[in-house]
Amino acid sequence: MTTMQPDSDAPPPQPERSTPWFEDGNIVLETEGKQWKIYKGILAANSAVFRDMFDVAVGEGLVDGCPVVHLHDSAADLKWVLEALYEPEAQRWSDGGAGAHETMPIAVASAFLRLGRKYEIVHLRKRIAKRFVANFPTTLQDQDRIVQAAESVLAAFDHEVERGDLLALANVIRENELLLCLPFALYLCVLQDAHSTTSVFFAPPGTSTPILSLADIQRCAAAKESLRRLAALELFPWLHQDYKHFFCTRTWCTDAKTRLAGQLLYPLPPCSSFEQWHDSWADGLCARCAIDAHARYNKGRQAIWDQLPAMFGLPDWADLRRHWAE
Repeated sequence: MTTMQPDSDAPPPQPERSTPWFEDGNIVLETEGKQWKIYKGILAANSAVFRDMFDVAVGEGLVDGCPVVHLHDSAADLKWVLEALYEPEAQRWSDGGAGAHETMPIAVASAFLRLGRKYEIVHLRKRIAKRFVANFPTTLQDQDRIVQAAESVLAAFDHEVERGDLLALANVIRENELLLCLPFALYLCVLQDAHSTTSVFFAPPGTSTPILSLADIQRCAAAKESLRRLAALELFPWLHQDYKHFFCTRTWCTDAKTRLAGQLLYPLPPCSSFEQWHDSWADGLCARCAIDAHARYNKGRQAIWDQLPAMFGLPDWADLRRHWAE
């Protein structure tokens, strides 16, 4: 029986032409077997890196009489960015217009951050960085505002929790050093894990590699324990029997606190450290105990918020705002 051998003389497959493709374009970009024919001047005007690249060389080989520039980026990423620069419909994501209020696919956000940074397409990166900063709160007041407006923290992004998209967003933020947004992104990952919604060990179907890096998985695991410990120490110290902020000997206050401690602190304290005060928690307390508990709870929320970056190995909020906001 004769075994067919591949024809070593067969020509290599031709790259696929992709949109945008302008017949009167004057430069061709190629990556991962795909090509785009575009206008060199527009790309140079938007990207300092491409401008310098074109000053040195214009590519190798010719397609339709145009030089070809070979890149090493994801074809999907490059397509999103080129569409944003050249096609009016796709520019809704990048021009601050109507698209600023639409949910954005995570793939688009990732591409804009990644290639916007790599090729110094400053307006594109800044526009998307602004979207991240607006939707991942960096103050407790911002977090409260989003909750009170009944908005999702992730309302700006087209995502599915069960698909691990929140983990993917945390990776995008880490990869692109938009670290101001990372504490709350990883905090949400911890909450999902604690509520058994999506494990921090989650791997996409068909793979065995978790979405999060091993280092971030370890940070999330440690943060979950820290959040539980701080809930008992900072949010609910007034539920402990030895708590004596002021003298109160009312039996009904002690009984009410004991019942509430059983509900909130056992078998484990909560990880959700930034919920607002529930009026029902004051049921059965005297007026002074209720006022004290409410004040102590709010003070504890802020104390835990201030510690949130450190739980994930990051600088404090002030340093993150100075150096890692875009």
